[in-house]
Parts: sequence; C-alpha cells; structure tokens
Amino acid sequence: MIGVVWGTTLSTVVRHIDGRPLKGTTIVQLNGGANARDPGTAHVGSILEGLSAAFDAAVVHFPVPAFFDFVETKEAMWQERSVKHVLEMQHRLDLAIFGVGSFNSSIPSHVYSAGYLDEEDMAQLARDGAVGDVCTVMLREDGTWEDIALNSRATGLAPRDLRRIPKRICVASDPVRAPAVLGALRLGVGDRPGDRRPELHRGPGADVGGSLTSENRWVRGWSARLVWTTMDFHLAEIDVTSDPSAPASRGCGSSDRGEGRIAA
Repeated sequence: MIGVVWGTTLSTVVRHIDGRPLKGTTIVQLNGGANARDPGTAHVGSILEGLSAAFDAAVVHFPVPAFFDFVETKEAMWQERSVKHVLEMQHRLDLAIFGVGSFNSSIPSHVYSAGYLDEEDMAQLARDGAVGDVCTVMLREDGTWEDIALNSRATGLAPRDLRRIPKRICVASDPVRAPAVLGALRLGVGDRPGDRRPELHRGPGADVGGSLTSENRWVRGWSARLVWTTMDFHLAEIDVTSDPSAPASRGCGSSDRGEGRIAA
C-alpha cells in the first residue's frame, strides 16, 4: 500500500511519472482535503487518480477536512467506523510519498493559498514559530511540532506515525522552502533510524546558498528541479522547467526514458 499526501509539488510529480502496473497496489490518501470554501476533490482527486492510473492501483479516499474547526469534532469523527478503516490502513503502509509545504514559496503551497487557513490561523502559526508543514501537520525549522496549536485539529498523518512507514519518499522544490525542508529533515521523516540528522550548509555557488547534506550526500540546484529522495537517500534530479532546451540532470534512480520523467 502506498500513502500519498496531496500538495502543489505532488500534483507536478504525478504528471511526470511513467506508468507501470503494480499488481495488488492500493493508493491511500494520508490527509483530509476539504475546507470551508472548496471540497478539495479536484486537486486531491487529480493526484490520487493520476497515481492510480500510473500503477493500475485501487484508491482509498480520506473524506474529512484538512483541518477541523474544533478538536472535539475531530475526536468524534475518529470514532466513526468509516474513518477508522482509513486510519487503520494508514498504519499498514509499505511506502509514503509526500512533499513539504511552506509559508513562503515561489509557487504557493496549496494549503496556504486555497482557503484552508484564515487570517487568525496564519497569525497563530506565526506566533507559534511555524515555517511549513508535512502532511498538513505544521512544523518549525528546528523540527518541533507537537505544541503547535493548529495540529490538534489537523487530519494529516502525525510525524511519529509517518516515521514508522518502512519506505518514505519526500519530494521538495524551490530554494525559498529551505527552512521548511530543513525542519522536515530534522524531524526525521526521511531518515533511517540511527542516521545523523541532516544540516543546511551554506556555501558559494549553490542555488539555495548551500546544500542539504546527509551522510556526505547532497542535493543542489533546487530552483529548476524536483528532488526525489528515498529514505536510503538515492537521489534523482528531475527537470520540470518549461524550457525544452534545458538539459535534464540525472542522479542514481532517475529515469533514462526522457526529460522530466520519473520511473515508477
């Protein structure tokens, strides 16, 4: 089973995946997608259905809001059998695919631009020192998250549960998102148990003013690329620019079947 978190980056990734039927595969939505202005079905559905088509997989939706208005409502919904069924599947995943949301980004993260949070929510997040999210669970640059007030109403998979999934693929783009990505790395959602926590090193020549490193492996050139990284830190830089003359940069695990494509 593959858990998927919706978002701006993942919606781009889905358009660059080469199809490969996988027998007996199920795609499981990991965070609610509705808000007061939009049921979220178009954005979330396009990601889930795109992966379903690529892998010839079944889809399990998570029909709850991204954020409940009240903690008590969430607690009550979590007791419903239909919701508990999805929650149980989320805890039996073999693989998770997710991005890193950021308050600041060249291309706005969907959760911050599509009516999911009001002005008071954003003000409270600023007071709490949050810089972004993983699976619509808010986090700080230092990787802390549990005492951020909004998270008690969030429906995304908690980091402690995300870390238990055997294989995890984190996809991130845009140098402006570096503080949120650093928070996610410090949180350990992409690490193997026992690995040294990655750090952000600044230096000349890199598009983000440096590179993210882990076990002496690095990723640079975020401004024009999506970075596909597994928990084993196999890297592939996939060029998704609109310039057809721009060369595709490849790393181990990347596709040789065409520019801007990701091998399933």
